[in-house]
Amino acid sequence: MPLYLIRYSEIGLKGRNRAYFEKRLVENIRTVLKDKRLKPKIKRLQGRLLLDVDKEIDLKNIFGISSYSPCIQTKAELKKINSESLSLVKKNPKTKTFRISARRLDKRFALSSLELNNKVGAFIVKKTKLKVSLEKPDLEIGVEIINDKAFIFCKTLAGFGGLPVGVEGKALCLVSDKNSVLAGLLLMKRGCSIITVEESKIKNLKELDELAKTFKCRALIVPDTLQSLKDYPIDVPVLRPLIAFSEQEIKQELEKYKSIL
Repeated sequence: MPLYLIRYSEIGLKGRNRAYFEKRLVENIRTVLKDKRLKPKIKRLQGRLLLDVDKEIDLKNIFGISSYSPCIQTKAELKKINSESLSLVKKNPKTKTFRISARRLDKRFALSSLELNNKVGAFIVKKTKLKVSLEKPDLEIGVEIINDKAFIFCKTLAGFGGLPVGVEGKALCLVSDKNSVLAGLLLMKRGCSIITVEESKIKNLKELDELAKTFKCRALIVPDTLQSLKDYPIDVPVLRPLIAFSEQEIKQELEKYKSIL
């Protein structure tokens, strides 16, 4: 069964609320995978999540995840780490150069990150005669030490980062085109849950206040820019996440989120 080491960035800055943000991210991952008829096992680690799932999956579109790696888990012992790192090299037979990138998140582990880099790297050189390249290696092997475990991987996939959806309450999103969907996505990345409303079905803007009340939404998201600024005579606050974006910047953002749009 595939095992994934999941990293987040902004959640780690939330101090006393960190556990709440982590739990929300776990819930969001479970919801996405449940929709795919998967039954994941998720464990909270020191600054990481560990996901055990039935098959290979794409986690990129889950806000709150900065990156993730399919990984091997073993004991945090040098002999075990050497063995699993070597197995990854052997699974990539075209490799001529490599590097080890270790991170010791658990300071109880005897070796520093640099010392671990050197020892694992020396072991692989001895066993394979490959060369080390710190600048442009054919294969980069990551090693993260967390608690009494080592997680070893050779691929890191980027996520969209941000905050888990749902940690900042709910907002209505007035939808009419791709720009309005982008506006909603940008607020989702900041932790908002959104309720979409088709602009073409709204006859009177005051209906938005009623909808906000019904769905307990605290704001309205609109796609206004400086060139298309509108007035919304409603009671709930109006959020304009695209207000400072140029047309070119909006195109770049649409390209970035094309896997969701």
